[in-house]
Amino acid sequence: MATAVTKEEPRQQKQTLDEMLAHLEALAETAQDIMQEAITVGQEMNGDMDERRFGLGDIAKLLVKRHGEDTLGEWAKAISVPKKTAQEYRTVATFYEKPARAGIRENLPNISYSHMRLAIKAGDLNEALSFLEECADGLWTVEQAGIEMSKRLTGIEPPKKLLDLTTVSYGIDTANRVISIQLAPHHDMAELKAQRDARKPIRVVLYEGK
Repeated sequence: MATAVTKEEPRQQKQTLDEMLAHLEALAETAQDIMQEAITVGQEMNGDMDERRFGLGDIAKLLVKRHGEDTLGEWAKAISVPKKTAQEYRTVATFYEKPARAGIRENLPNISYSHMRLAIKAGDLNEALSFLEECADGLWTVEQAGIEMSKRLTGIEPPKKLLDLTTVSYGIDTANRVISIQLAPHHDMAELKAQRDARKPIRVVLYEGK
């Protein structure tokens, strides 16, 4: 006797980040408790790192709006994100609303979340966007952008960095006033860590004197 073959139901297609957020936003407009749904969406949210950061920031905004500031820590713990980090994501997502983010992605593709977080120090959105345009035009790294922002806020020219490297270990000979530095091969700390051979790496930075 032939065995009947049961055709499996097709699995539901995985929702996009925008679809998950739209669902959560709709729930937030009702009187429902959205905590559990916010935890589920936060745990399932994928995408590149910058996209995920903004997505979590948007969830944090909704959660605090619906249930208050005190719920943020509970939610952050449930999705394995430090509360301080969740607060940062919310701050950045609040400063850059979705239309602003879309404009940056389209017009300044080399600008990252970290650039955008730094640019908040400019004070308002227009000033931040102007700063981000400079970052993009100059192809500034986040570190370079941070130096420029610090210079603008303090009016002080930071010392010029001459060398920045990571050592495996170092020694100090006080009698002969000598510092010896042992470098990782090719400065490749990742390889050393993979071999479990990174012995308390030390970052050494030399600056130009004034």
